[in-house]
Amino acid sequence: MLIQELAAKPNWNVPLALRFIKEKYESNPAYLGRVRAFCDYLQRDRGVGYRAVLEAAAHYP
Repeated sequence: MLIQELAAKPNWNVPLALRFIKEKYESNPAYLGRVRAFCDYLQRDRGVGYRAVLEAAAHYP
């Protein structure tokens, strides 16, 4: 659902959404090799992490 929402943004598509997630979060030590930790982050506190990802995407080139 997150990838679809990002891809629906103006001038975005699925490859760009995946690149954003990879560049922004894959190298983060908290999530490195831990998909479950990233999923927990997205769902924590009623989706605060999910909204934070969308906010970060607003400032992505």
